[in-house]
Amino acid sequence: MNRILIAGKVGVDKVRLVQHVFSVEDKDLTNDVSQSGIIVDDVPIETKYYRTSVSIFVDEFESAEEWFNELNTAEAKILREEIQGLVICIDLQSTSNEEIEEIERHLERLATKLDDEYTEDFGEPQWDGFKIVVGFNPLETEEFYQDMFIMSGFEYITYDQEQIRASVQAHRWRSLQQRTQASKPLKTAVDYTQPLLDRDSEKFLDVFQLVEKMKQARIDASRLPEEQKHDFAQRMSENILDYFEDGKI
Repeated sequence: MNRILIAGKVGVDKVRLVQHVFSVEDKDLTNDVSQSGIIVDDVPIETKYYRTSVSIFVDEFESAEEWFNELNTAEAKILREEIQGLVICIDLQSTSNEEIEEIERHLERLATKLDDEYTEDFGEPQWDGFKIVVGFNPLETEEFYQDMFIMSGFEYITYDQEQIRASVQAHRWRSLQQRTQASKPLKTAVDYTQPLLDRDSEKFLDVFQLVEKMKQARIDASRLPEEQKHDFAQRMSENILDYFEDGKI
């Protein structure tokens, strides 16, 4: 089962995000006074290219330090292994800059732990999940918060259900069912070429994966000292060229 963990401080409406982004308004989640420990199973995600279902775990905390410390424990490793998406919700109006900076440090530490454990278990350099910070009631521009969270490897999105949904749908899930794409009818000479949009669903998923890798590479590059950025960019360019030459796109 694909799993997503959505969390935030008490008072931030995580349930609204779940209902609107994942279209689960028919599920009655509003009766719970607390938004801690809510589980929504079998939530469908369908695009033109694949279909799958996810289980969403909603949690909340009074203390970010206690919550993140618990998530980093050895006892929580099973949870870290199972989740493929992590969404942290922050009310930017009621949260002080000091608290936001504290959360960013916790996110950076968690991102490093997820990468290290995934490398140890599967030999891959980066965790295969997605990481999003959703900001409610921002006091600054989106670029300001993007720069703030980029070091942690989290994508920042000011609350926008369509944008969050698009980011979730772009993820390549461990468990999914690909859709078969029908070819378009030939109408003009241009149509005799084989455009990218007519390729099979596997190609589409590889495009999504490449985009995610490029986004993550930008975040990783921002963490490097200036003298290492050129070599990193060169390696990434070579990897992308290999991706095309191997016929994956």
